[in-house]
Amino acid sequence: METDNDQGLISAVKNYFNLRYEVMQLQLAGKISASGSSLIASVIVSVVALIALLFLSVALAFYLSGLLGSYMKGFSVMGVCYLFLVIFLFVFRKKLLSAPIENKMINELLRDKSADGKS
Repeated sequence: METDNDQGLISAVKNYFNLRYEVMQLQLAGKISASGSSLIASVIVSVVALIALLFLSVALAFYLSGLLGSYMKGFSVMGVCYLFLVIFLFVFRKKLLSAPIENKMINELLRDKSADGKS
């Protein structure tokens, strides 16, 4: 009689752990898909922003060329501006780029969707 109870208890415990494993797999899949979709959306927005920046940069370079009287001077000024921007971003890359991206990824992975009001 006790072996039946033991077998039933063992079976219930196995079933419980199998269900917990499946729930954890589904939660992980949800978090990975949310992070992936967020990454893809960010890449798309970044590409569109870079294209807009390219056209605005060319327009500003032509405008500066008209003011300075030489295409070479106008485009050189824009090149120097971008060189300063690259140096600035390189110097402050951890504070401005790495840390916010890491924090966003960690928050996205650790966020509990049920606490946010989402299903």
